Amino acid sequence: MKHIEKLKEATLEYLNQSRTVIPLNGKRPLISGWADDNYKPTANDVERWFDEFSTTITGVGLRTGYVESMFVLDLEVEQNLADLDLPDSGVRAKSGRDGIHYYFSDIGEFSDTLTS
Repeated sequence: MKHIEKLKEATLEYLNQSRTVIPLNGKRPLISGWADDNYKPTANDVERWFDEFSTTITGVGLRTGYVESMFVLDLEVEQNLADLDLPDSGVRAKSGRDGIHYYFSDIGEFSDTLTS
């Protein structure tokens, strides 16, 4: 399976998990309107993106924040999650500068930590 096919499959899986997906070229969104509160792509949108942007799509972004009930903590290589007194999220990805992105899906669990 080609990279672009795997990316499309992963994008559709995120969509099935009720995640708000955004087609990217590097870190730049390939579409407008993705930050609007009412933006909710469909499987048909994903199919269209992979046709329309077949030569420019390099990744997919996930919209985060309170509306999405997900946030991301971006730690640089010299930082350690254990130093921040937060639980291990279990979901992580390598960032562009050899740091790590930790994904959390229960913002309420950390509200006291984040506001103190």
